[in-house]
Amino acid sequence: MTPPFLSSELQERHRQQAQAAMLDLQHKGQWKGSTQAHVAYQKKPLEWIVKYLEVPERTLRWSLNPGYTKHEWDGDRDPLVKAFCALADWKNCGIESATGVGKTYVAACIVFWFIACHENSLVITIAPKETQLLTQLWKEIGALWPRFRKHFPQAELLSGMIRMRPGEDAAKMSWTAMAFVCGVGADEEIAGRAKGFHREHMLFVSEETQSIHAAIMKSFDTVVPPTTTCTLASATRPTSRTRCICSASARLR
Repeated sequence: MTPPFLSSELQERHRQQAQAAMLDLQHKGQWKGSTQAHVAYQKKPLEWIVKYLEVPERTLRWSLNPGYTKHEWDGDRDPLVKAFCALADWKNCGIESATGVGKTYVAACIVFWFIACHENSLVITIAPKETQLLTQLWKEIGALWPRFRKHFPQAELLSGMIRMRPGEDAAKMSWTAMAFVCGVGADEEIAGRAKGFHREHMLFVSEETQSIHAAIMKSFDTVVPPTTTCTLASATRPTSRTRCICSASARLR
């Protein structure tokens, strides 16, 4: 049987109709394209980070390294694994350590895991100053970006923003991660802006939490309705401010 023949004119008409339908879905925030979330890893952050970001497991699970067999932990055993488990269970978690231990690198890995595994999710990265976000956390995100983009080629990295669907209406941005500068005071305007964040799945990642006013941190912990899931990963030097908002903490010592 001879297959049906479509004239070039009809083919072009179908192409235009398909393009129009795609744009309509994008404007409505319903376009998925070929970007699919890794939902099987929603409860497996460590496994996802090792597999897709190609981070050696021993970098995150320290007990795998030589010398840890009889190591006396001054803090939590494998604290990063504990933090990952807490986040996967939707618990607020604080990562406490001195500077230069790797909190920011781990926070970048967490951002990628969350946005990769939760479709239409929103990740808000928080710090008192823009330079702290762009030269620390987002610098690590930029370094890991080539590994992430291999699995999400349509994703786009901008200054302080990841867009999983670049063609989507900028007013919607249904699947994204962004930087949010909160300052150091109890600014009512900042708290009000925070209350405007709403998604089914949300993750807040704070840097230099000891310099963020407690009122601001509390506002992030209460912005979402009861029907929405929300998790906070707080990477900071040891401070009681972190513990007051976290149901789990991991001490890196």
